[in-house]
Amino acid sequence: LAKVEEEAVHLLSHELHRMERTQALIQKVSELNNYLNIRVIVKSTLTKNAKELQKTDKDYALLEHFKLYTSLEKDARNLLPFQVLALERAATKNIISWKVHVSDTIKNFHPGSALRFHPAHSELLKKSVQDSIKRFLIPSIERKVRRKLLDKAENAAIDCFSKNLRELLLTAPLKGYNVLAVDPGYANGCKCALVDENGVIIGTALFHLVRIDRNCWRADARAENTLTALAAKSTGSRLIVAIGNGLGSREVQHSVAELIQRHRLNAHVVSECGASIYSATDIAAEELPDIDINLRSAVSLARRIIDPVSEYVKIAPKHLGVGLYQHSVNEKRLDDMLDIVVRECVSNVGVDVNVAPMQVLQKVAGLNKRTAANIINCRQVNGPIRSREQLKQIKGIGQKCFEQCAGFLNVYNAKEPAAPSKKKRKLDCEFNPLDATPVHPESYNIAKQLKASFSHQSFSIYCTSLAQKRKNHLILEIAGADVTYIGRSVLPEMLATVEAEIRKRGPEWVVVWDLLANPFTRKNAPKLLTEMVEVKSLKEGDVLEGVVRNHAQFGIFIDIGVGFDALAHSSTLSAMIPEVNATVKVRISQMNLERKRISVVLI
Repeated sequence: LAKVEEEAVHLLSHELHRMERTQALIQKVSELNNYLNIRVIVKSTLTKNAKELQKTDKDYALLEHFKLYTSLEKDARNLLPFQVLALERAATKNIISWKVHVSDTIKNFHPGSALRFHPAHSELLKKSVQDSIKRFLIPSIERKVRRKLLDKAENAAIDCFSKNLRELLLTAPLKGYNVLAVDPGYANGCKCALVDENGVIIGTALFHLVRIDRNCWRADARAENTLTALAAKSTGSRLIVAIGNGLGSREVQHSVAELIQRHRLNAHVVSECGASIYSATDIAAEELPDIDINLRSAVSLARRIIDPVSEYVKIAPKHLGVGLYQHSVNEKRLDDMLDIVVRECVSNVGVDVNVAPMQVLQKVAGLNKRTAANIINCRQVNGPIRSREQLKQIKGIGQKCFEQCAGFLNVYNAKEPAAPSKKKRKLDCEFNPLDATPVHPESYNIAKQLKASFSHQSFSIYCTSLAQKRKNHLILEIAGADVTYIGRSVLPEMLATVEAEIRKRGPEWVVVWDLLANPFTRKNAPKLLTEMVEVKSLKEGDVLEGVVRNHAQFGIFIDIGVGFDALAHSSTLSAMIPEVNATVKVRISQMNLERKRISVVLI
């Protein structure tokens, strides 16, 4: 009889759980809106494995890393996404276990308690309700809340990643410089690479760091001669020294400081996230087959300054060093977001058709891997592409494809190579200055009518504005105007008059005007330094410049040139938060060099 009663309780408790009102209760409590004042709490505790860790164990440092979460107890409504991700990361490392707990008050609101049974069966109903609450209701809410917290945290991490990535890719490139990049390292030495302003490798070298004492490393005796010899190969363009910000960065900065000052060079500390990973990829092997795998990372660092979009797109999203716990986020979702952001950035700024690699070209609207490969092959066989019209001669780019991609493929009037490696065919298409603008070829007639429709003086004003904004003479070539006599004080008023007239011509004219007069501008070009900071010279209260490397929900990470990023906590930030790669001035508020933590305040 007892067995029959037990089975009856289990059957009835299951049916009670399936009731529509029970499922509605689960849904409302899981929404974390404090429904019926039922508290939902997240608790974490150390695992048995973590309690047994010794100081000599490899994972012992994780106890310090996750110490804020070893005994957490917090209302699930107030748990922030980054805290959920930290809990999950610690759980995967077997340091803590975390669970969702539902208040016992929920038993007073189970719909089964309101059912009316025959008095003889009231005790059976009571047992069934209690069993349903224990075995079905509470576990269902706990699972649903946990899944909700993780989904919300992952969505926040994806949003954070996309925002950081967008700002990183839209960093203004540094044009007109040769770059000598140094990728610091202890075990495999400091890798050096010199590239020209187009990213073409001029030379590579290697020097090592040697230990002076327990906590001090310095570059070996060959370092200065190695760097000087490599820098001497840079001719015809200005030179900057780019130093990776990873392990050994401080020692390299100290070693090259005198060289930089003696030769009056500029320096820049560049993020080396993902550079070593890139070196071992098939993409790197295909691009740099003759370069040692250890030296490829230095080439990547140099090219990141020259063309950020083209270089960062080659690296897996989780290794880019931007975002929030990106290693714990679904990798496919990160890849999808990378694809979306790159396409968006390419649509905003376009790409140089003669420089862009396969990974960028295939993100252009209308192009795919096959047509991108055909463009690269055309460049290799025939030399630089001279105009957008020439794109129609490339296999796979028909009229429809051309209409989609032409506005995003910019063609600049580059110099011919001194000695082409292969015989070039005679080109049918000449360079058109409009090919270097975001104006689509189908709107070229309107752009030309802009010149013909206005007086020489009015169009000269228009060209002056563009020359000031874009710092080139592209539009001046289109207009053929001499604008040196126009005073800057009257320019805005005269330009407004021209724009008002254009807006009367219709929407197509307005679009062309906006594309030419207000082109999308990239921000936060690399900050060039004339001296390097050594960590031993820093103290609390010091004011110095840094570069924003990453945004998180709890603050922003700033590279101040000491080998690891400082944190400006969100509680100290104003409403205007600087973008990734923006140069900021900070004051050191706290320092803990043993844990490699520096807190700063923006000023």
